[in-house]
Amino acid sequence: MPFNLDFEESVLAVAKKLRTFAKSESDDALREFARTAIQLDLEFMERSGVSNGEPYDEDAAFSHIKSGLEKKNPRLAWLAEDFSEAWEEYLDCAGYIEWE
Repeated sequence: MPFNLDFEESVLAVAKKLRTFAKSESDDALREFARTAIQLDLEFMERSGVSNGEPYDEDAAFSHIKSGLEKKNPRLAWLAEDFSEAWEEYLDCAGYIEWE
């Protein structure tokens, strides 16, 4: 991981936030969705060099996440944008994001 992230804590926090957008989904489904989406973003960060100081390209990251979700969790892929907002909020509140 590109930083000392408590993966399961982040999954729970993001899934809880997604509950507001997907009221009819089970907690298990939202946790699995969040787990998949977070893993996709962490993969993107690793491949694009973010963990080595390269800038984070939000558009490219979103494209990677959405594409991966459409393959791995197509039923909930419509939550990709909501995930991105919840994930950014989590990372910001946890102090993982440095704004320029």
